[in-house]
Amino acid sequence: KEVAAKILEKRVVIDEDRNIQLPRRASSLREEVAISQELGGRHHCVGYEGYHETPERLYVYYGLITGGTLADRLETAHLYARRWAFQLLDAVAWCQSR
Repeated sequence: KEVAAKILEKRVVIDEDRNIQLPRRASSLREEVAISQELGGRHHCVGYEGYHETPERLYVYYGLITGGTLADRLETAHLYARRWAFQLLDAVAWCQSR
């Protein structure tokens, strides 16, 4: 099964362009995993496949969605805006009802 990995840094990272990325708090990382476990694969949310933790990073795995990036999709968003808006609002209403 193919998955996509979201990599969350636990430490300060300075990239080759000298940009500084600050880490997120441990509680915020745990909260993201908990939310992913709760919502994954339900109600218009991508499937959650698990996580792996190292001292430097947290890897959160999701079901792979093919067909380009979100930015690619937004270029043609006007064609699908009504359906996506409904799905988004429906998902938010479902989350609020829990």
